[in-house]
Amino acid sequence: MHKKFLTKVAVLILPTLLFLSSTTHAYLAIGESGEVVPLGNFQFNAQPQFFTNEGSSANILVSVDTPWTSSASSRFTVGGGKMNPTLGASIKWIPFPDVDRQPAIGGKAQVWYARYENGNILTFQLAPLISRKMDTDVGLFIPYFAVPFNFTNTKDRNYANQQFVLGTEWKVPDYPQMTLGGEVALNLKDSFSFFLFTFSYQIDASNGLQLKR
Repeated sequence: MHKKFLTKVAVLILPTLLFLSSTTHAYLAIGESGEVVPLGNFQFNAQPQFFTNEGSSANILVSVDTPWTSSASSRFTVGGGKMNPTLGASIKWIPFPDVDRQPAIGGKAQVWYARYENGNILTFQLAPLISRKMDTDVGLFIPYFAVPFNFTNTKDRNYANQQFVLGTEWKVPDYPQMTLGGEVALNLKDSFSFFLFTFSYQIDASNGLQLKR
């Protein structure tokens, strides 16, 4: 059943991947829902990004999530590829969790540094974030959307830009510590569009970094 489901997802994703346009600034990702990693755990993430108008170029981002409270966590990111290197740090705060009929509501603040063609790019990002858990026959989905406001500084110019982001996480039923997902960002103003996949693995560190079961 899982193989059939993944095949359907791939069929739906492929046209989107082919028709989305992107730029070399596509490292700016939300990359997560409004769910916060439980206290005592860490989550490791890998996020490949594909550039549809840059030939076969791509980025890969690797990050770790650390919870601070039941409603706040941080993420530290390193990456490379088209943008080399890429460094990022963020704080996610969800004061209204996903309970009963209320979706998770909060936001994410990020700072990014990247280098492209001998030029430095520094971006500050603020993003309202909303997500909602959906239990299905093939596992728990957590769709989310965000509207990032980006403030970018380069050697030649400083400018503000904006995107609209749609994504989802999928908790793999037979492997509760594993999460798969995808994200699409659409240009709203002086920005870019991109597509990425997310692969996450959660570790229970409360008892000496034992794998969560």
